[in-house]
Amino acid sequence: MWNNMSLQSRLIVAGTLIFMMAGALLGGGLIYFSFRTFSFDAFTDAADLDASSASALHYRDYFLAARETFVMQSVLLVVFVIVTGALVLWLVFRRTMRPLRELSERLDALEANNLPASIDLEHKNPDVRQFLRSFNTLLRRINATLESQKHFVANAAHELKTPLSSIMTNLDVLEMDEDPSKEDYREVLLITRDNIERMSDLVRNMLELTQLQKRDYEQFSLRDLTVISDEMEAAIKAKNLNVEFRGDTVLEGSRTLIERAIQNLVDNAIRYSSEGGDIQISADENTITISDNGIGIPKDKQEKVFEPFYCVDPSRSRELGGSGLGLSIVHQILTRHGMSIDLDSEEGQGTTFIIHT
Repeated sequence: MWNNMSLQSRLIVAGTLIFMMAGALLGGGLIYFSFRTFSFDAFTDAADLDASSASALHYRDYFLAARETFVMQSVLLVVFVIVTGALVLWLVFRRTMRPLRELSERLDALEANNLPASIDLEHKNPDVRQFLRSFNTLLRRINATLESQKHFVANAAHELKTPLSSIMTNLDVLEMDEDPSKEDYREVLLITRDNIERMSDLVRNMLELTQLQKRDYEQFSLRDLTVISDEMEAAIKAKNLNVEFRGDTVLEGSRTLIERAIQNLVDNAIRYSSEGGDIQISADENTITISDNGIGIPKDKQEKVFEPFYCVDPSRSRELGGSGLGLSIVHQILTRHGMSIDLDSEEGQGTTFIIHT
């Protein structure tokens, strides 16, 4: 029953019980002292009266009547204090809880797809104001999260729409050809395959971005990781890149996730390096640095490169096979491991990513 009661009812019941206990102690004390104060035996001893005399019996009746009146008045006073206290508690709690009731009514009227930026509810009580400030802070965070999710879904839909449109367009062109050749079929097949691989990579990155979790932690060195995959080796040879690996450092965390983060940075350096360019991977006790002398990133776009689906040059990213999720995955992995990453880049000069371990 207690668990089903509202907070206001619980406070009123608890307050009433406290008043009853205090009233019982007060009433008991008054009655005890009344017996001490209105004691006939103590009076006769002090007045040196014979307890059996007519005068003493008269005083005895007076003492008994006075004591009975005092006890009755004490009981009525205790009852009055308890009832008045409970009523005052009810009025105070009702007034105090009014903003919470109004807030509850407003919350019940909220719709998930139309949340306000904040709820304005003025109140003089500092505790209630603090609660409202905390709730509005939470509401702003929820709105920011929902907005981020909408932005993520819209970008994901756009990124998936492009390869799908390419596939449909080429299939329509092939269908319009009354006598397509084997080369026509081969060309459409290759285009379709490339677009499917692109969508597959995009979906894989999206799933990884939304399902990143801290796995079993362990200690390992940077050189224990597979920083350059076989696919990267092929790209390095194809572009005739010079890759230099210097230093080492001890890392702690999920080996798989940290390896993926560093691989994404190295892959990014390879992807945007020019023919015959240089890539340097270096490490010391507190930092891991991955730099290239590729195309670089404009200053006005550097703050956004860690956002999901953001591409400095969308057409070039699609040409090079980028999905716009690689650096976002890197940022989330490092953040979840208590690490941070800085970017230093000059357009046309190259880019350097610095991981602070």
